[in-house]
Amino acid sequence: MVNEKVKELETVLKELESHRVIIWASYIEEVRLLKKLVHTLRSESWVIDGSTPAFDRLFITEQFNRSQDGVLVANPAVAGEGLTILAPYVIYYSRGWRLGDRIQSLGRSHRPGAEQFNNVTVIDVVAKDTIDERVLEALEGKTELLEKVRPGTVRSMV
Repeated sequence: MVNEKVKELETVLKELESHRVIIWASYIEEVRLLKKLVHTLRSESWVIDGSTPAFDRLFITEQFNRSQDGVLVANPAVAGEGLTILAPYVIYYSRGWRLGDRIQSLGRSHRPGAEQFNNVTVIDVVAKDTIDERVLEALEGKTELLEKVRPGTVRSMV
């Protein structure tokens, strides 16, 4: 049985069929599920998770960055730092509670000195009445607080 989040993601990916897309998924089972989905929808798709050797991660990101309409499913704990992963669309299928992890993973699409997309569209896939809503609310609250304490900080980090 396919859940509503997967159906919604499939709809979004079909709408973005001619664009390069990064999908961030925080949990191993989600990465596996999404890997199957994107392989059925796109001829060019890749996965970076904990089982991906470091050298392969660089190779995969280079292939993805050269693609016109590829999809990369990645775990932010593995691919969130040290890689340049560029796409005009970033989808968070799931997210953790830490604002720093979100900023770091989003920053992959805003690398100084690399091909950049002036406008990166961020899409959060959130199931109604679930922990997804609570996590997203918490991240938004943390972002607002950080901006009050240090204006411009979040924008300068991505």
